Amino acid sequence: MKKSLLLASVAYLFAINAQAADIKPYVSAKAKFAGIRAEAEQTSPIHAKAKLNDSVFGYNLAAGAGIKMEEGILRFELEYTSNDDAEKTINGVKGKFESYAVFANAYFDFDTNSAFRPYVGIGFGGSKVKFGNKSKNEIAYNYSAGVGYLINDNTALDLGYRFTSYADFDEEKKGVPYQKIEYKAYANEIMLGVRFSF
Repeated sequence: MKKSLLLASVAYLFAINAQAADIKPYVSAKAKFAGIRAEAEQTSPIHAKAKLNDSVFGYNLAAGAGIKMEEGILRFELEYTSNDDAEKTINGVKGKFESYAVFANAYFDFDTNSAFRPYVGIGFGGSKVKFGNKSKNEIAYNYSAGVGYLINDNTALDLGYRFTSYADFDEEKKGVPYQKIEYKAYANEIMLGVRFSF
């Protein structure tokens, strides 16, 4: 009997907490301007480096949920991001870099008692990149900061900056001669978009 009462009390408390929790699902769409920096550096048998720097457009699509807290809102989301191809021509030879990624992001929106809500965020996920003819699935990460502007209770404009690492890996070709190439790609991204809560 006592165990039944205890279990009932715990279940009741969980039910109250679930009702009290202010959780808002949302969707988000952003356009972005990204400064892509991709490089392939051969470290053996001779040292050589190829760099590709280009500014491109892209977009982010995300769905998530925000949890209201005393100091602000903690948000978790799943995001897909895509960039236009970065290109560079050197001595008549065109180099190209392609990038797509999926991230699990976490943000904290600070409550300023106004329509402006600054935030910081971090994300981890996976990317698909292509350096010329070299394709690779890689671990990716990002960190960001920005500000949201509440148009109403369910709509917010979002302006932010994000650093994103799309790739950082080595390729080794054993044989004579032994060859090692290091690939890196990252972007500085300015994003503007909108979030719809429901």
